[in-house]
Amino acid sequence: MRLGSGLILELNRPLHDLLYEVYSSTLERQEFEHFKTLKVKVRNFDPIDDKYLTREYKREICLFLEVTYFQQGLRTWFETNDSCELELKSTNKDLD
Repeated sequence: MRLGSGLILELNRPLHDLLYEVYSSTLERQEFEHFKTLKVKVRNFDPIDDKYLTREYKREICLFLEVTYFQQGLRTWFETNDSCELELKSTNKDLD
């Protein structure tokens, strides 16, 4: 699985390791420099019994965590910028 940061996750690893990688990779993304000012940070995730989780479930959980952090980063960015312009670029040629 490839995260938005470009990091590739090996889904056969324990879930708590994957969650920490998603967390740390998302916080290091350049577009969210204000994450560096966080006063409370997660140091580790407790081990989770994931023997009944398929690779697909692990992928969905990791994706959910990444999207949640990403959305919080966007929300924080918009709240700290009084005047901002958002430029959306379409990658679908049919919409251009």
